[in-house]
Amino acid sequence: MKLPETLLTRSLSEPYVPQEEVEQVWRTIYADQAGNTGLVQLGETLADIAEAFTTWKFRHLMATRRTFGGRRAFFGTEGIAWLKPTLDELPFPELWSARGFIGELPAGCPHLARRAG
Repeated sequence: MKLPETLLTRSLSEPYVPQEEVEQVWRTIYADQAGNTGLVQLGETLADIAEAFTTWKFRHLMATRRTFGGRRAFFGTEGIAWLKPTLDELPFPELWSARGFIGELPAGCPHLARRAG
């Protein structure tokens, strides 16, 4: 389970772009949960943090909507229009995308074909 060096040395001033290699590391970790107990716990903690942060972002949007409505707020921006796109930004994206491969799907599940690849 090795991450690409370019990922570890990337400029933190640039927006993060999800990496397939990172998702594969999470898949590997969750495929052997007994052998990777500490890393599984880390993944679950990161998922908890991401979920709480996403909930906070939604509440922030709703509080802004309630307070300002659609009018311009600080720095001349429309608060709601500025905040709405952030709801689609998910912390630790590869951790979440890897979850589509954790565990076995029930027999007869129509999505079994997508897991073959």
